[in-house]
Amino acid sequence: VEGFSLGGEAEQYTVAGGCGEDTNTLDDPQAVCARRAVVPIDGNSFAHTFPACSVTVLRIPAARGSF
Repeated sequence: VEGFSLGGEAEQYTVAGGCGEDTNTLDDPQAVCARRAVVPIDGNSFAHTFPACSVTVLRIPAARGSF
């Protein structure tokens, strides 16, 4: 995006289980759940490997003064 600079670190929210038919059960209520992590960003680009069989949201902040 023109005029956009990345700012420091991104928040990552991932929902994942195994690649089969995992479900939450009474014995394992967290088999499939959302997990939060921090992704460091150095400069105006970054590389990231996403887990297989997952849905991920990255919240990437703009650097101060980039807009």
